[in-house]
Amino acid sequence: MSVLVSSTSSPTTPTTSTPSYGVYFKAPAANARVSGQLGSGACEVAGTGVKSVQFSIDSSALNTDSAAPWQCSLDTTKLTDGTHALKAVATYTDGTQGTAQVNVNVDNGSVADGGTVVSKPANLLFWSEYESAGMSSPTDCYKNGCWQQLTGTETRTGFSWPPKVSGSDGRFQMLLEGPSISPSTITNYMSNQLRSTTGRKGTSTRALYSVIEKNADGNTSPSVVGVNTQVPYILFPNSDVPELYISYWAKLQGDLADKMKAGTWRVLSEWKTSDTDRRFTLNVNSYGGAPYWSVKLDQRIDPKVKIWEVNNKSVPVPLDKWFKVEIYWKRSAGSDGRVWTAINGQVLVDKRGANLGPNKSPINRIFISQLYHGHAYPSYQWMDDLQIWSTFPAARAGDPWYDAPYAPR
Repeated sequence: MSVLVSSTSSPTTPTTSTPSYGVYFKAPAANARVSGQLGSGACEVAGTGVKSVQFSIDSSALNTDSAAPWQCSLDTTKLTDGTHALKAVATYTDGTQGTAQVNVNVDNGSVADGGTVVSKPANLLFWSEYESAGMSSPTDCYKNGCWQQLTGTETRTGFSWPPKVSGSDGRFQMLLEGPSISPSTITNYMSNQLRSTTGRKGTSTRALYSVIEKNADGNTSPSVVGVNTQVPYILFPNSDVPELYISYWAKLQGDLADKMKAGTWRVLSEWKTSDTDRRFTLNVNSYGGAPYWSVKLDQRIDPKVKIWEVNNKSVPVPLDKWFKVEIYWKRSAGSDGRVWTAINGQVLVDKRGANLGPNKSPINRIFISQLYHGHAYPSYQWMDDLQIWSTFPAARAGDPWYDAPYAPR
């Protein structure tokens, strides 16, 4: 048998395709809250063409897994509470590499202290240094105002905004009665910002800055009596708050005495019940002279009654200087009730006894900060290092949350 070639052709080169490689986290989800030991599916990646995976947290290497399922071994109790970057570097079968990363929020009830993890006291409900907080744009505007949110988790303290006090939500209320309000126009009049500034210890810090530039008419004259132009940060508890301690550092504008010289008022903090059968206010007043502290508990339902008012002119009102504010209350219909307030370690008022309103209505609004006054604009103030405790703080020198001075209790 003979085989004859009748024609010629070029040989065909086999075709090849590039493998589709990839890697992604199955668990945990982005921004998930994690605690304890992660493993056995709580930390796992999947992908195509994966040969091995090297895991790390922040800049610290964890384990390498060479067979599916590709899982990491992570003990979160060795980390500070707060946000951390969990990373997986996959080596594919062709020798190339790919990366997947998710941020996780560690919450083990601890706080960083010079590299050491320290357990937080159970009665410390919230603590923010504003270093890792975020600020949203104004939103949900209505006829005479908008809302604004503080967001994020504090890297060092591990607490997330908003504070949880009796199941509370929290946000800024930007009130401006007058012009048509929108997210873009409200900031022509007032704003809340997170800014770098010189802190109370003389070093750079990040703090909350609130400012009202002008009134609803577009000028700097004081607002008409009864018109609400203000920028409070409010907590909205779901149930009564029978006992609470709040402390923070504040700084008022340097020209406040001049703005208040005609005799007027400015609110720093307050709380109100659901029908305002009781209202607490911490003010700076200036009736008859220089600014002084005024603390009041009153009843705003009929008949309107001033339960008590203490005007303290012996404790100075610092201007353009950081000072510490402490506020405590215990709600009661009996002798164990108490309302206590201090500035820079000096007590302004300590009123003991019954402090419930006639309706025994629950506290449903806590104005952590307030910028509301009867003097001319612009007005502004700073706030930093906020702590909220369910009772007087258990703090000793050397504790990460120790924040002296503390006034006598």
